[in-house]
Amino acid sequence: MSPLHRARLFLRKALTALTIMFGFALGSTALEAQSTPIKQSTPTKQSTPTEEKPASGREFIRFFEESPSRGDLKTSVRRYRHEETGRVVALVSAVHVADRAYFRDLQAELDRYDLVLFERVGTEDEIRENPKESGLGFFALLQLELTRLFSFQYQLDGIDYERRNFRHADMSLEEFSRRSGMPVGPASGAGEEDELMSFFAPILQMGFAFVRTLLEMDPQVLDQMRMQFARVLGDMDAAMEQMNSAGMAFDPDDVILGARNDHVWNVLEETLPERHQRIAIFYGAAHMPDFDQRLRAEGWKLDSQEWIRAWQIPAPKPGDPLPRPASKGVDL
Repeated sequence: MSPLHRARLFLRKALTALTIMFGFALGSTALEAQSTPIKQSTPTKQSTPTEEKPASGREFIRFFEESPSRGDLKTSVRRYRHEETGRVVALVSAVHVADRAYFRDLQAELDRYDLVLFERVGTEDEIRENPKESGLGFFALLQLELTRLFSFQYQLDGIDYERRNFRHADMSLEEFSRRSGMPVGPASGAGEEDELMSFFAPILQMGFAFVRTLLEMDPQVLDQMRMQFARVLGDMDAAMEQMNSAGMAFDPDDVILGARNDHVWNVLEETLPERHQRIAIFYGAAHMPDFDQRLRAEGWKLDSQEWIRAWQIPAPKPGDPLPRPASKGVDL
């Protein structure tokens, strides 16, 4: 199978998953399907969980629904302490598009660590050449369209990756392309990325244009769609089960999660001899259950957990002041 054919299959799979999620959110909004919300009290800023079992996806991203029209999508900061050394490794989960206050609060959290291992496909030189652009054309287009649709901020615009404590811990574009078969960025060659984007981009952009037309007709639909998307994202375990049943599961060796997590773990092990006392792994929430299991296996125990609000529903109005900064959390 040629690399281009493999890439087409990969992107078709991603587009199908996106269509399922988008269709569910749009359909639920249009039909005003309202299930009875599960009342969940918002966790305190500081908590000390006692569970010993591996964490599920709900421990890293969760939707806290207060009513059928109000709620918050939040991601967690889970800190693990090694009993022998007292050192801390934190799993700082992220969603890549969110309200502006979210990235302000994430930046404040990340500034507390001696070292931050961050997610971003590309070499340090590639990132330096394009500090505000992702090399993953299809996924970057999706994130930018969601940013535009929901009036969000994009992670690359909200986080300062030039901080002195930041260290790259992800694959290069060339390695990602080689291992996934997906032509991306400078690693594409022979115009393959242009051919793929010319096929998929119009489909994606047409879908978002249709939704924007609906929003112009009824601005209240925006909050309803935010709510439905937040419900889907906030129940990552259920979403993965649905993808499994649809034959779209990512296997453990998949590049998006498995192989990239292997890469991060190797970087973490290389940095431990440097004797940093506080290390953060700053990655998307979907990566975190695997890191939780790896840390526990190496003697790290969950010490504390906090939640940071990513999406506010109803959405903040243009011109509204940002909410007060989140708590600085527990002492590290």
